[in-house]
Amino acid sequence: MAITHADALGRPFVTASKDELGETLVTGLLEREYVQSRMVPGKNLLFASAFALAWEEVARVGGSTILMQYDPPVMVGMQAEKDYKLDLETPAWFAGGNYGNAGVLTQIREGLAAHFNGVATPTLLPDNVDAEHLFAYAYMFKHVAYNDREGQSAQVAVGPRPEDFILDLPLTSADDRLVIASVQPAETLADTVERVLSPHTPFTAAGMPATWALERYRVPKINFDITWKFRNTSARYVLKVDEFGATVLSEAAQMTLPLPPIIVARPGGRAPTPILVVLTKRNRTRPYFAAWIESTELLIPDPVG
Repeated sequence: MAITHADALGRPFVTASKDELGETLVTGLLEREYVQSRMVPGKNLLFASAFALAWEEVARVGGSTILMQYDPPVMVGMQAEKDYKLDLETPAWFAGGNYGNAGVLTQIREGLAAHFNGVATPTLLPDNVDAEHLFAYAYMFKHVAYNDREGQSAQVAVGPRPEDFILDLPLTSADDRLVIASVQPAETLADTVERVLSPHTPFTAAGMPATWALERYRVPKINFDITWKFRNTSARYVLKVDEFGATVLSEAAQMTLPLPPIIVARPGGRAPTPILVVLTKRNRTRPYFAAWIESTELLIPDPVG
């Protein structure tokens, strides 16, 4: 039997909805002009390409450029190098959209199943879409594994503060990049990501494999699954970082029905050291997933306290 995406992720430690997380924010786009991409002291901030991919479907089906009307006037023309489809290889994501009277749900379910060979595990698809409603949906799944072969070392760069570090971890796929860092945040998530992907001080070999480096720099294990909803748009962010590698699943939908009940997460406190997790392709400067974690409400508790 094929292993589904839910099987690969296992049971998350934190499962919650937006209203149950007082210290976690999301941003739909990574552009610096987008208000929601600004860092807020003491808050977690998540980004995944699925949100942008769903909105690209809205623009494609509706035949217009997206206007983020709740920010200062910003037209987001996601074409050419700004196209979020370029940030991740095609096998790792699926997106579709259409009107209810065109059979959009059947199109999406069949397309998603075919694209991922039946192992995708979507949760944001409604039971039906009204005939005149446009529904758009995107799903992405990506796993990267550490390369623990002899001679493969994590790369590390230091920052201006003694506690700063940036780890570029060796992976089995040369085209992928996983960077985990603890740095002083910039004004926006995009600026913070840029700071860790291209640090002022050069990367040097840490002389240890990925798993040892994670332990050496006390990087916490992460395993959360949260759902965010605003008006008719929903998004899901799943991140697992452990001793084997990192796995992300994200989906986004222009919703027409309410979400099912979701388990409540525990209250959070301030993390001892903020952590930034960035997953990107080596030939791209914009990640397909980024998580700034400053509150413990998304973290697995330390078993030794």
